[in-house]
Amino acid sequence: MKRVRNLMALLLAVAMLLSASAVAFADDASYYNKEGYPICDETIDVTLAGAMPSGLENWQDVILIKNFAEDLGINITCNFYNSDDWPTQMTLMVASDELPDIVGQANLNALDVNEWGSEGYLLDFNKYRDLTPNMNTYFEQYPEAEAYMTAPDGGIYGLAKISLDETDRYSRTFINGVWLDNLGLEVPKTMDELYDVLTAFKEQDANGNGDATDEIPFLYAAGYEAVERPLLSAYGIHTSEFVYILQADADGKVYLANTTDAYKEYLKWMASAFADGLIEPEAYVIEANTITERASADRYGFYGCGSAPYVVAQQSIDYDKNFIGIAGLTSEYNETPTAGKASVVSTAIRVAINDISPYKEALVRMMDYMYTDEGELAGTFGAEGETFDWYHNDLLDVDVPKMRVLEGCASGEETRYKYATLNETLNVIEWNNDRRALFTADLDVVGSDEILTEYGWAALVALAVRQDGIQTVDCFPKLSYTAEEANERATLQTDIENYIKQAKAQFITGEIGVDEGWDDFVSTLQNMGVDRLVEIEQAAYDRYVEVVG
Repeated sequence: MKRVRNLMALLLAVAMLLSASAVAFADDASYYNKEGYPICDETIDVTLAGAMPSGLENWQDVILIKNFAEDLGINITCNFYNSDDWPTQMTLMVASDELPDIVGQANLNALDVNEWGSEGYLLDFNKYRDLTPNMNTYFEQYPEAEAYMTAPDGGIYGLAKISLDETDRYSRTFINGVWLDNLGLEVPKTMDELYDVLTAFKEQDANGNGDATDEIPFLYAAGYEAVERPLLSAYGIHTSEFVYILQADADGKVYLANTTDAYKEYLKWMASAFADGLIEPEAYVIEANTITERASADRYGFYGCGSAPYVVAQQSIDYDKNFIGIAGLTSEYNETPTAGKASVVSTAIRVAINDISPYKEALVRMMDYMYTDEGELAGTFGAEGETFDWYHNDLLDVDVPKMRVLEGCASGEETRYKYATLNETLNVIEWNNDRRALFTADLDVVGSDEILTEYGWAALVALAVRQDGIQTVDCFPKLSYTAEEANERATLQTDIENYIKQAKAQFITGEIGVDEGWDDFVSTLQNMGVDRLVEIEQAAYDRYVEVVG
């Protein structure tokens, strides 16, 4: 249903237009500057609503709020909700047509945002591209981000976060370097070599504690699926997903990788490793605390994770020096060392603007400011000389902001979320200058003891993907769907993903033989409607390609 303003709202609008004291509306550019700062010479008052930022106690204490009023001429009044309550509150605000001027820390589903935008509730950033030179530059550099944020009707109704941290785009998969040294082994380059190394880990007391039976070569469990990314890349499947895996060929044809011969061969490798006792035997039932206990006892030789070895083992970050990052494994299905690179854009929509805000142009410019270096810094660290200072990392040859520890705070991080920023509320770019430098600095520097001690896992990831001969390949992108596609896709995709997950576990654990059960697996997917599901994905992918070019 299109947005309809009630009579009172219309009368109020007329009254405000007639009032000499009223601030100009969207069609009057006199209240804001199209270029330069401040955005507004006379400070405007706007409202913001969203989920409560983590760690924030009082938004009025935040330097960012004060500086936006002083430097941009925009005074923000915040209304934050408990994160569990926020989605309902957002829906209610739309339904009652009581949206604030801007929503931040929104974490909204793109489908909802696109629907509300098409109905007139949310501003279309595409109509204001003359006011967003900095956003435009990012979209030119990262067209996949623009493609994801672009609704099927061509509008951009909300902004998602773009991550420039390369370490977050590659798999965090590691092998125990101390174990390799103990056994005189090299870092594996192929799937066959990896299998041989894991076998040696199992049989030769790799951890050197005198017990040749306590090693678990390969940790594979819920929460540790990141290890599958380099394994699947070895078979030519580059993905950031682990169950329902889409790919597109050179001609732009979308297909489900789970039904390919390459994926079948991957399952056979995993099943063999499980049968030979190389994989964590409790893979599908193990609890998190058990993994921590075993990791801290140095019982795991190879795994992937969403954090780092030192976190898994509950050690200090210098513990990561015991490990080596893994990337570029090969097999007969992919003889070129490759590393899959995940999309820069997050799926959640972080910021949207009320389409009938009287200050929407100024808010568009405010969000464009968040795409500048100054805005990125303000949103992440606050204000130089007040909440952070610069220091020069001589090894990486890069300037890095360092948070101050303000009175009453135990750490710089506490300063950041209590007094410096609204903790990701308006951030649309992830700032991480030093980690980005790990991908440009000399490899000898990145591999130095000083850098490994300070950056741990992040340096290991950079070293792994920067090896000679490794090619990076973009993973299948995040897609945006029409309401009709999303409705049809929802049930199909959920049922098919659940079936793939179940069958995958049965194949790996040997409950069903891969060769014996493969044809039935593929035919079951076809009977469940996988061909229709892929058609939906193809339509969404085609729109993505139109934007990316």
